[in-house]
Amino acid sequence: MTATTMAYDKFLRDVDSRRRKMRSSLLMFGIIAFLAVAVAWAWVTEIDEVTRGDGRVIPSQHVQEIQSLEGGIVQSILVREGQTVEAGEVLMVLDQTSSVSEMNQLRQRQLALMAEIARLSAEIAASDLVLAPEILNEAPDVAVTQQSLFAARRSELASELEILRQQLLQRDAELLEARSELQTASRGLALTESEIGMVEPLVRRGVEPEITLLQLQRSHADFAGRRDAAELRIERLALARREVEEKRQAAIERHRSEGLQQLSRATAELAEVKESMPVRVDRVSRAEVRSPVRGVVNRLHIKTIGGVARPGEPLSEVVPIDDVLQVEAYVQPADIAFVHPNQRVKVKITAYDFARYGALDGRIITIGADAINRPDSEETVYPVRIEVESRLYDADGHPLEIVPGMVAEIDVLMGKRTVLKYFTQPVIKAKQTAFREL
Repeated sequence: MTATTMAYDKFLRDVDSRRRKMRSSLLMFGIIAFLAVAVAWAWVTEIDEVTRGDGRVIPSQHVQEIQSLEGGIVQSILVREGQTVEAGEVLMVLDQTSSVSEMNQLRQRQLALMAEIARLSAEIAASDLVLAPEILNEAPDVAVTQQSLFAARRSELASELEILRQQLLQRDAELLEARSELQTASRGLALTESEIGMVEPLVRRGVEPEITLLQLQRSHADFAGRRDAAELRIERLALARREVEEKRQAAIERHRSEGLQQLSRATAELAEVKESMPVRVDRVSRAEVRSPVRGVVNRLHIKTIGGVARPGEPLSEVVPIDDVLQVEAYVQPADIAFVHPNQRVKVKITAYDFARYGALDGRIITIGADAINRPDSEETVYPVRIEVESRLYDADGHPLEIVPGMVAEIDVLMGKRTVLKYFTQPVIKAKQTAFREL
């Protein structure tokens, strides 16, 4: 091998060595740069610090136990267990034949009393009878009866007053005749007195016979008697006329007094009927057993048509579904120190994929005062109640239904921490607890 060849080989080895050193330097520099960037990113980047728990959706109201006050025979069942119902929706119908019959009877009595009061008021006021349209439409027989009675009583009073009017006319005619007789007798008496005054001197002088004076005196006595009789008759006829007038007024007052008494009785009875009517209407309405809230029918205690429901017996249970959702969750005692009311919470409903539908926003409203054992295990936990403040929506923008009983997972947002702290905190904790004698 020549010197030139050896020099060239050495040169190649030097170049290769420098390349390997450069690659090593670049690799080391890259690693250091990557670590520096990673540490810087971990130093400035923050993530949510959360405490996790699980629970279930609960109604914000208590389960509604629906009862019947009067009970009865089940006529129809309109829902099934697990069905969602709206507030006021009919769940089942009880037989209401008896209640409807009682209500109809009371209504007919009410209309009859209203018609009677209208008739009596018209009689007292001496006006025409006008019945309300509801009476004419709902109780035409009652209307006809009261109209006939009104016409009969008006005719009876008119007949009685007509008889008394005829008696008054007769007394007036007799009075006119008696006054005429009195006037005639008074004129005759005055004439005979004048004639006696003229004839009496002539009889004393013998010019006229005494018989003439006696005849005039007899005529005078006759006219005086007729005058006295006419005056007495006029007095009797005037008294008789007053009696007839009093009878006429008494007939009117008697008719009015009877009407007032009957009106007072009918008005009092109508008030009692009106007071009882809402009770009957309410009883009929209660034959339709309705849900007081929007919810899910949890249980039907009576499932057979024709079954008998005793008064006050539970008929069904409805779990409320309202716009305010709540979650009852459980938190580990080790995490309870970082949980407080009004703290923000993310709620994940396990029935809906979190990656697809997201989580619900909520806040803590109550925290248990002491730890308890979970209902489904012996684990000791703190109960936490969360109020949900948002909804889940499908791809079309329709809200997803969330019902009581659905399982939920919660993330209680405790604050923020850096990624670096997230990785170093376990190391620091291990360092603080290491090499200690237990």
